[in-house]
Amino acid sequence: MKLLRIITFPNFHNPQEVTKFIEDFFTMERILLFIIGLSCLGFSGCVNTVYVKALKPADINLPGHFQKIAVAERTRPTKENQAVNIIEGVLSGEGILADRDGGLSCLNGLTESLLKTPRYTVVQPAGLNLKGSGTANFPPPLTWEEVEKICNANNADALVMLEAFDSNSLITFGLRDKKVKSKEGVDQVVVEHVANMRMNIITAWRVYDFKNKVIVDEFKGTDYLDFTGVGGTPQIASSNLPNKREAIKRTGYHGGSAYGYRIAPQWVTLHRDYYIKGSQRLKQGKRLARVGDWEGAAKIYQQAYKSSSRKESGRAAYNMALVSEVLGNLDAAKEWAKKSYTEKGIKRGLAYSRAIERRMRDEKVLERQMESQE
Repeated sequence: MKLLRIITFPNFHNPQEVTKFIEDFFTMERILLFIIGLSCLGFSGCVNTVYVKALKPADINLPGHFQKIAVAERTRPTKENQAVNIIEGVLSGEGILADRDGGLSCLNGLTESLLKTPRYTVVQPAGLNLKGSGTANFPPPLTWEEVEKICNANNADALVMLEAFDSNSLITFGLRDKKVKSKEGVDQVVVEHVANMRMNIITAWRVYDFKNKVIVDEFKGTDYLDFTGVGGTPQIASSNLPNKREAIKRTGYHGGSAYGYRIAPQWVTLHRDYYIKGSQRLKQGKRLARVGDWEGAAKIYQQAYKSSSRKESGRAAYNMALVSEVLGNLDAAKEWAKKSYTEKGIKRGLAYSRAIERRMRDEKVLERQMESQE
């Protein structure tokens, strides 16, 4: 936030007056900034943060008859593409068949993601030796005979296949200042060299519906992770980066986990604020909330809502919205959040009301996605 400063200069008669004006002005400015800082600290000190677990719907809807999903990969290049893969790995410094390791890590990221969802069970078939393009391009789809063989062997309703995986990286260098103490205990500023490596990956996925013999998702995505190394010289900074093969594996895992959010409902953590100061009842409600006694906190906040103090009443209404959300009553949460804003002028209530509305829309989508149809 920028403060607009309008300065009116008096008529100066000598240099001493100019000096005194400048000293007085900057002293006043420091006092003003100090007061603003204190008010910000005071406001942030009025609230506390609680973490609410919520099930987030998948980005797409998969068929309702999916119960058990097999996941596999075919990132190994064919004989025709293997020589190109080896040359690319040597020239890029990633190592021979590093993308193969990245693909396996990517599949593990997806598997771990699907193990956390309450919607599906997942299996990773062993012993498959499927070949793909070895590049970022989609290979031809598997035949339905191949899909049937994999699904029958694992009692699966669907097959999620990592069809392609490719990576590339870019390293840039920069400088930054760092404060250190000398032997004499004096603060000094030294220059550090910083090496930044961005590892980019491309993943290609297909979801095969074994029952209906149809591909229900064909998706190509991109992802990246940034890695940093520091040192006294560019060479030392670069040497403190993880090796490229490790960076590919970590980025691959991240990309596989991200695809899990596309196809399956996942648990996420929501950050919610609530008021802890403003009256003795709000402080008491805070203590009950901290020990997980939300029903007890609700009774206190409902009493505080009837207060003649507009501030206490508004904050209590806002806190009742949080209690209602924690207890799973989104309709009540929305109403309390609206009340805190429309009736009591609590500005946070408007944003909270909209957040609850988004959750309610998600709940409707989630209800459909969680339905299983044999």
